[in-house]
Amino acid sequence: MSSENYIIFSINITRQKELYENYLKSYTTYVESLNGKIHIITGNHCTNPRIEMYGTCANVVEVIKHATVLKYHKQHFYLSHYPTLTANKDEDRPLKEKAINICGHSHTKNPFEDFDKGLLYHVEMEAHNCYPVLLDDIIKDIKGPKRSKNVMLPRQIAMYIVSELTEYSTTEIGGEFGGRDHTTVMHSVRKMAESIKIDSGLDSTIQILIKNVKEHKK
Repeated sequence: MSSENYIIFSINITRQKELYENYLKSYTTYVESLNGKIHIITGNHCTNPRIEMYGTCANVVEVIKHATVLKYHKQHFYLSHYPTLTANKDEDRPLKEKAINICGHSHTKNPFEDFDKGLLYHVEMEAHNCYPVLLDDIIKDIKGPKRSKNVMLPRQIAMYIVSELTEYSTTEIGGEFGGRDHTTVMHSVRKMAESIKIDSGLDSTIQILIKNVKEHKK
């Protein structure tokens, strides 16, 4: 797989005929400039002329409708145009046992836009400064501190607050957070309880949030 590039395209196109034809020409030039063998995954903007255009590009080896699966360096990927939930992303399971959804469509600039909902990673050109992104870099990004900072801490705080303010079981709380396993909730609640003992700033933030929730319920 090292010689192949899997790239999901998610680019808006114009409906005006003249501009559309010029767009197809420039799009063909861009696709042909990419290295390796290209596998195109179609989306909602892939009209018949556009799909036919893919066939004229020498480096395009196949056009896949909607989605495909890929195993790369013991990691499982589900490549699709639309964001797709592949699992409940339980925190107690290693990454290699999960399927990462690599998606497009949303035109977001944040690759972790939907990461609070599941193991989704955006590869729109807008999310990576208009450059293709390597699978190795995606794995590093998901394992890295950016993902933890953007997603894990806010979710753990939310789970802790729900456990403090409700009588929900850990299974019920997990269900409200995308069907996550009860052990994930237990880990989050325990981690927050330990963290606020040594981090006064975090404790203050959580207490303010709890106060705001209580006042909103009145």
